[in-house]
Amino acid sequence: MEKSPSGKVGICTNCERKKFIAGADGLCSTCHRAVKVMEPGTQLYDTTLAEVKLRLTDPKSSDGRIKKNKQPKKIKRLVIPRREPLTSVTPKERADAVLEKAVEMLITERDFHLSFAEKLTKAIEALQE
Repeated sequence: MEKSPSGKVGICTNCERKKFIAGADGLCSTCHRAVKVMEPGTQLYDTTLAEVKLRLTDPKSSDGRIKKNKQPKKIKRLVIPRREPLTSVTPKERADAVLEKAVEMLITERDFHLSFAEKLTKAIEALQE
C-alpha cells in the first residue's frame, strides 16, 4: 500500500483506515502510538501492528481505541483544623502567633541541618583515617 504523507489525512498502511497520518511510516495515530518505542522490522513490531489491526478492524470490538491502564490519581486531602472565631484575637496577637510559629519551624529546620552536618563530618573523618 502506498504511504500517505505525514501530517495529512490518508489511509493507514497497517489498519487501512482513513485517519490522520502520524509518522513518516504511514501509520495512523493509533497504530503509531502502539509501536512508537519499538524498532521497525522486528518481530515484536510486526506482531504488535497485527494485533492493533485486528483490534481496529474487528466488528466485535467496541471502539477500537488503545486504552491505557491508568489508575485514578489519589487526591490528598488537606485537613484544616477548626479555628476559634477571630473576633477575640487582635491583628497584632495574630501576627505575633504567626511569627512565633515561623521561628519554631526555622529552628527545627536548622537543627535538622546541623545534625546532618555532624553526621557528614563524622563520615568524612572516618574516611580520612
